[in-house]
Amino acid sequence: MTSSHTLFVDESGNAGVNYLDAAQPFHVAAGVLVRNERLDSLRAALHARLRSSETEFKGSNLTRSANGQRRVTSILTEVVGQHATPFFVVMERRFTLTAKLVDVFLDPAHQDAVDWLPTSAVVERCAITEFLDAKLTTATLETFARAYRSPSPDSFGESLRMTIAELNALRQTQLAASFQGALTSVERVCEAEIQGDESTSHAQWASLNLPAYMHLLRYVDTSLDSVGTYDVVHDATVEFEGLLREISNAFSVPGQPDVDLQLEAGLTYRGAFRNFAGFSISDSKTESALQAADLVASSVGRAARIAVTGLTNCTKEARDLCRLALSPLLRNDGEGNQLFAGVFTSPRVRSALFTALRMVAR
Repeated sequence: MTSSHTLFVDESGNAGVNYLDAAQPFHVAAGVLVRNERLDSLRAALHARLRSSETEFKGSNLTRSANGQRRVTSILTEVVGQHATPFFVVMERRFTLTAKLVDVFLDPAHQDAVDWLPTSAVVERCAITEFLDAKLTTATLETFARAYRSPSPDSFGESLRMTIAELNALRQTQLAASFQGALTSVERVCEAEIQGDESTSHAQWASLNLPAYMHLLRYVDTSLDSVGTYDVVHDATVEFEGLLREISNAFSVPGQPDVDLQLEAGLTYRGAFRNFAGFSISDSKTESALQAADLVASSVGRAARIAVTGLTNCTKEARDLCRLALSPLLRNDGEGNQLFAGVFTSPRVRSALFTALRMVAR
């Protein structure tokens, strides 16, 4: 069956499994969703904006200067805004490292002391991640970061002992006991983390590319309920092509209506993709629509860095870029469910992003 839409996807801030890379504090997965009958118009409009010396747009370069930011803002407003719908997911690398610590060590499938925290307890797991991100020392998180890059029972054991000691000092007895359960079963936990097949590796599964992509598709998939279906075209990525294709198809349940988890206070979480039609890889020189996704990803990454630094001394161009790039965060369904963008960060960074949005909206 022919799809009605195409989602073009690109990323910004990719640092693999280096979760403490200070040069890349954010990983962004972004997409532009286009009705298929408008594809040729989008391509033509993008091509018309290229200068004679250019073959494609490079958002990572353009967003560094005031002139480049002005140009990106113009393209996103007058081209992408007229022909497509932008989506994005921004993940703070340090915060998601803490989330990985929770996911790896507090998995009821691999140890016996955490039956009170099922993997479906999305809200509770997020709360624990926020607590640990705020309370664990940088030394403990750095130890886990090194262990996660090269998992072994010894490296995981060292990380667990440091975590347990800090939790005991904080009198968090239940959490300490749960991490103790992982230490008791550390070989099983390690084996589960590094297992794979001939086509994938731990580094592929451990990077932010996969969860960011999955979260992005959840927003897109939900937006197309009762509207249509979509094909995904991802920018060329040799390392992740097979895994992204595999996971897209594995989570595809065409037309199935009961795929949402109902969370607290009316929130929902899409567990599988009911409107996904197909996956393919291309590159921005062959498929110009991918350049629009690149501009969105780069703009969001730059805007996030500007927001956490503060807007006090920002140029007009930087403020305009922040207002446009982050604006999808303001759109929700009235019950708190984000419609076009997701933020997976510490509360401090989340507050900085929305504070920046309020400031530039004045």
